[in-house]
Amino acid sequence: VGSGVRVTGGLVVYYDFSEGTGEIVHDVGGVGVPLDLVILDRDKARWLPGANGVEFVDAGTAIRSRSGAAKIHDALTASNQFTVEAWIAPSDLDGSDPPRRIVAFSAGTWKHQVNLHLGHDGPDGVFRVRTTCDYYISASTPQVFTGTGRPTHLVASYDGSTMRTVVDGVARETFDGFDGTFGNWDPDYPLVIGNEATLTRSFLGTIMLVAVYDRALSAQEVKTIFQRSGAPIVNAIVALTLRPPQGGWKSIPLPFFAGILLAVIGASLVTLYKPTPGAAAPPTAQGAAQATEALGEPANE
Repeated sequence: VGSGVRVTGGLVVYYDFSEGTGEIVHDVGGVGVPLDLVILDRDKARWLPGANGVEFVDAGTAIRSRSGAAKIHDALTASNQFTVEAWIAPSDLDGSDPPRRIVAFSAGTWKHQVNLHLGHDGPDGVFRVRTTCDYYISASTPQVFTGTGRPTHLVASYDGSTMRTVVDGVARETFDGFDGTFGNWDPDYPLVIGNEATLTRSFLGTIMLVAVYDRALSAQEVKTIFQRSGAPIVNAIVALTLRPPQGGWKSIPLPFFAGILLAVIGASLVTLYKPTPGAAAPPTAQGAAQATEALGEPANE
């Protein structure tokens, strides 16, 4: 799929945004029937020239499935786990609006309309999921994005009781103490990238990769993906060249460039090394917090 050596165990859908033209973003994960997506307005979301990715240049559009994402529903409700992965470079970190959606498996902004979503509120990452315990679980990881235009690898996972986030290969927050299953999820909700189904929670910036797994990847597995994601990192460099980050190149932390070096090394080892899914060490995380909200108290966010 053009992204170096990847952990593939549990993969459900995978979008590398390599088409470069047209309105269709193909599910290239090779698992079951592909869940292809459509760009609703190509004047507001356009292909990144010379590299994989779609740049959302204006609000009010999305990349979404034409119907319900039953493929994701069936896989995740069977396992009661998931991981959502994205390579993104926001161009607007205004936190005055409700969280902007990066990836949403939902039908709207009310709690009962959400299966799960990954988004951002200004520089902070926001992660939400609904379970049968009558809770709409919402958690936030601070300072995921350190500036506009900076490519970031953001991964959120849930193993049935604990949510974790990993940013650029580094384990971040752990949120414990949740329960319930995904038995109240709706298979008719679409998969939406770059917005909510209502088109009222617009992400602005570039999205270069999205993947969904039916298990909680360990922090070590996510680090492996980050270090060996050669194509997305190259695409990120192209994106940075076309849209320089706020504060210039000096605003990008050294670990990002270290990741580029590791990606180059990893690409040379493609024929020699293939990670075994599930064989990685358990994750570690820094800090702990959690926030739950009763489903009976609807919110439009």
